[in-house]
Amino acid sequence: MATVKRNNITMSKGNLKFAPEILIWSIPAIKTCPNCADCAASCYARKAEKVYPQVLPCRERNYQATQDLEQFKRDMVALIKRTQKTSKKHTPSAVRIHESGDFYSKEYAEAWAAIARECPELTFYGHTKAPENLPEDIPENMNIVESILPNGEVNFGSKEKVLRMSKEYGAAICPYGKAKKAFKCGTDCKACMRRSRVVFIEH
Repeated sequence: MATVKRNNITMSKGNLKFAPEILIWSIPAIKTCPNCADCAASCYARKAEKVYPQVLPCRERNYQATQDLEQFKRDMVALIKRTQKTSKKHTPSAVRIHESGDFYSKEYAEAWAAIARECPELTFYGHTKAPENLPEDIPENMNIVESILPNGEVNFGSKEKVLRMSKEYGAAICPYGKAKKAFKCGTDCKACMRRSRVVFIEH
C-alpha cells in the first residue's frame, strides 16, 4: 500500500478495498467518534489498529496534526496538490475522509470543507455519526453520508435489515458486502461519493 506524507500527516493511496486513485485519511477510531456507543464494540476500523502495530501510531500522529487546524489545512492542501502533480499513474481523483475516525468537532469539519474548496477538481467524501458537527455550508465536491438513519438506527446490519432500510429510505446498498468478485470502492461503485444515504451489509 502506497502512502504520501507531509510533516506529521500521512495518507494512503488506495488499499485492498479502495481504488488507488483515492487518497485515504484516518484518525483513531472510537477516540474521535462522537455517538459511537452502538458500534464501538464491533468497530471495523479498530481491527486494523489491533492487527497491524504501525496503524494506531500513524492515526495518532494524524490526529495530533489536526490540533492546529490552520497548519493542518495548509499541509493537507499542499500534500494533495503535490500528489496530484507527482503521480505517474493513479492520479488522485477523490479523498476518503475517515476510513477510521469521525468529525470530532465542528471546527475540524469546517477545516475539511475549506480543504475541499481549495481542491475543487477532487471529490471528498466520508461518513459520520455526528451530523451536528457538519458545516453549515458543505461544498459541492464534498459528500457526507450520515450513518444514523432518521429512525435512529445505524445504516448497517444483516442482509434482511439492509434490504428493508434501502426500501424504507431510498438508500443505495453498498455492493462490497455481497460482491462475488474482486471489488474496489471508487471504481466499481461510487455511491458514497454521490448519495446522501447508503446502507451496508455487515461483512
